[in-house]
Amino acid sequence: MSKEENPPEMPTIGTGPGQIPADGLPPTGRSTLRIVRQGIFGTAKKTLSFLDQAEKDKTVKVRVDDQRSAALLVLGTVLLLSVGLGYYFFPSSKSLCIGLSVIADLILGASLVWFIVLRFGVLRNLDPRYAILCFQLLIGTGIFFTYLSINAAIIFLALLSK
Repeated sequence: MSKEENPPEMPTIGTGPGQIPADGLPPTGRSTLRIVRQGIFGTAKKTLSFLDQAEKDKTVKVRVDDQRSAALLVLGTVLLLSVGLGYYFFPSSKSLCIGLSVIADLILGASLVWFIVLRFGVLRNLDPRYAILCFQLLIGTGIFFTYLSINAAIIFLALLSK
């Protein structure tokens, strides 16, 4: 293509010119398509809306193992919260609650590992750039929630020591 020729107009979605093709397909090879980033809140809102639509789409099939791992994750979370509430409401049964807490914690930990490991294969189906970005999102999310957990524990212990 010479300098005088302009690339054909492509229907787009977004706020800027030539942002994202309307068909939603990523451009192949080297493209002149320029992606302009939106604000953090606009991006989050659109992403959550997209995920909500995808979740409601009846044509999207979810593997049975993925459904089972999600159900086990919910079960483990409910179990652990129930044991914690049981300890709060029945402090006289401390030894029983500690034993149940260990069991519930193991169930939740195992279900978390199963939930995550089952979904790692999706990274192989992405372009390398998007696979790296998704992996970085996973790592960043893990670090963020570790940070929140440690800070919550410090605040809890500080309040308890008063």
